[in-house]
Amino acid sequence: MRVLALLLALLCTTSVGARAQNALTWGPVVARAAPGCDAFTPVRGPDGRHYTSYGDCSGLSGTLPRLSMGFGRIQGGPTSISVQDLPTADLTDVGNRDAGYKPASALIVGKRMYMWVRNYASGGTQSRLKYSDNFMQAKSTWTWSVNLTNFGYPVFVQGAPGGYIYIVAHDNNSAYVPANRFVLIRVSKNQLNNRASYEFFNGSPNAPSWTKSYSKRGTFFTAAGECFRSGMSYNSARKRYYWWRNTGDSKTSKSFEVWSGEQPWGKWVRIYSTTEWDMSPGERGEFPIAWMGKEPISAAGTLHLLFSGQDQLVVRRATVAPGF
Repeated sequence: MRVLALLLALLCTTSVGARAQNALTWGPVVARAAPGCDAFTPVRGPDGRHYTSYGDCSGLSGTLPRLSMGFGRIQGGPTSISVQDLPTADLTDVGNRDAGYKPASALIVGKRMYMWVRNYASGGTQSRLKYSDNFMQAKSTWTWSVNLTNFGYPVFVQGAPGGYIYIVAHDNNSAYVPANRFVLIRVSKNQLNNRASYEFFNGSPNAPSWTKSYSKRGTFFTAAGECFRSGMSYNSARKRYYWWRNTGDSKTSKSFEVWSGEQPWGKWVRIYSTTEWDMSPGERGEFPIAWMGKEPISAAGTLHLLFSGQDQLVVRRATVAPGF
């Protein structure tokens, strides 16, 4: 009995939230585009179209030289989409795997677009912020900003209400190595270009707290060797965050999880988990907020996952059970 109690105590320290395995079900694929591309970063612009960077392909249209990073937009959606390249020297690079810059995540605040660029340092490590005030134009211009030397794949939380921007990162400075835990960062919307204003979560779901000290950073989610690339979005109708989480080798094993939470720091409830999806989920996925249903939490809800399955842009419908 004592051994059992110790095992239960260990599980309580290494797992987060409850499990509702069948609370999310998958419908059909409703759109495909951009064959050969991956690493999409879709965000909806003021003109109603989604803007995205991409990686490792000959442009969204397939007509450009092969790039490790490029930029374009998605028109329509979620069930009928078309893509258009918006080449810009400021978001163009070449190089296989970790030899070239690649996008990690993007966010629009007002009329400004921010982009985390990974592989900023050698060996696929570090990330750095770029921003543009004319991203909807051809040949847009971008400016380098904050450098995150300790995080290789930071991801903006999409649609979070309030005055803060939230950033999720696996606790590793490499974009290619899974970690044992995730770190949550917040910063005021008007301070994204000020590294001194960034704060790290170091509390608990019931007692959230924040610190500006990197060495005192805490975690909001722990899973040994399974914390990697992810995408988190807020559904304002349901008042829930939906978090797609790569468990470390999604592109190879077709494994991933989806979690639901009332705050970016939890508590989290796992609503879907698979070790062998019926198609390739690619390296990262997220639920665009403009393609979420408006159903309340008391009813079944509609989501659309945008992911880079089989190295192309794929959109697949999902249904969330009432209460999640």
